[in-house]
Amino acid sequence: MKSTQKETSHRTSILAVLMIAGLFGDPQQYIRPVQPGEPAIPITLHKRKEPRWISVNPLKAARFDHSATLLPNGNVFVAGGFGDGMMLSSCELFDPETGTWTPTGKLNKARQRHTATLLKNGKVLVVGGAPSDPRKYDASAELYDPATGTCRLTGSLKVGRIHHTATLLADGRVLVAAGYDGQTPLSSAEVYDPASETWRKAAGLKEDRMNAAATLLRDGKVLVTGGAGTNGTSSAELYDPDKDTWKKTGSMSINRWFHTATLLTSGKILVEEGAGYPFSTDSRNRASAKLYDPAVGKWTRTASVGKDRNSHTATLLPNGKVLIVGGDPFGDQGGILPGGGRLVSTELYDPITETWRAWANMNASRALHTTTLLLNGRLLVVGGISNNVALRSAEMIDVTRLDE
Repeated sequence: MKSTQKETSHRTSILAVLMIAGLFGDPQQYIRPVQPGEPAIPITLHKRKEPRWISVNPLKAARFDHSATLLPNGNVFVAGGFGDGMMLSSCELFDPETGTWTPTGKLNKARQRHTATLLKNGKVLVVGGAPSDPRKYDASAELYDPATGTCRLTGSLKVGRIHHTATLLADGRVLVAAGYDGQTPLSSAEVYDPASETWRKAAGLKEDRMNAAATLLRDGKVLVTGGAGTNGTSSAELYDPDKDTWKKTGSMSINRWFHTATLLTSGKILVEEGAGYPFSTDSRNRASAKLYDPAVGKWTRTASVGKDRNSHTATLLPNGKVLIVGGDPFGDQGGILPGGGRLVSTELYDPITETWRAWANMNASRALHTTTLLLNGRLLVVGGISNNVALRSAEMIDVTRLDE
């Protein structure tokens, strides 16, 4: 039976569409619709490939325990850290447009495990992490000015500290809480005023803690979770900037530090794994994750990740999902002294289904690195440590395509 011109044209159109669809990714066999009595013709279709990590130009200096801050112009300011057997004072700028690193303002004090906070005036406040002797940490703080590319000292903390948290408050001030002074975990807190460049003592936390996580909530309060305290801690506290008060809020039921805490688009906070403290073999720490609901002040369990990890990063992506990257696989014993292999894996959390799935592996395994979501929709991973070696490497991935 002869096909009509219309039928032939219709089949040709289908074939053209299928051939165009077959330009992407790995092949699958597809049998196109056929007319009665006509033999089936296999057509090769292709799936679009998942995004891959792309190595970019390496840092000028290998480093881990550094900071990375996205500047208003889209560049990334990387400061301090540890590398080449010493604490670093060097800083670098990454330009996503050219993919190049440029040395910029040197810190006045070499620092690691410090914090770097982008202020509302566009400057970066760098705090803590600088030892004046092995058992005492320097109380200095610095301001990096992108306009001049220089760092200068600003008002000093009341208490020198490392392993602390720093949170930009709604009114533009910065809350620095807890940490370690070289001898003991801290419960003290301080607030920095950019207008006067001075610090004032704030109310102290209910518990001392170091390597905790701090998250600014939608109502302007700050949630501080976990950390290594005198006896370890599974607790969480809320700071009210208007009243200058702390109050306990629920318990994670598991001691954790070197964990992450991410504010989701729903307003809930996702806390993901970390190392247990005191060191233990408690399997409950492995790969666990919890959700905190500020509306009711309670914690609930959510799906566990595929691999236990600490000293990793977590980034809220534009589509509302969370990407965790790398880290130390030794859930109860890693994260303080660098050693052993690190993770190359990444995982995606979907807050709608409360599920995790493995995603694209990095080109290099790493922990104690930084991740920065760039203005162009790419995620930049910088430095870190793997197999006792500080890394110069950096890589990027397009997170706008993570659902493909």
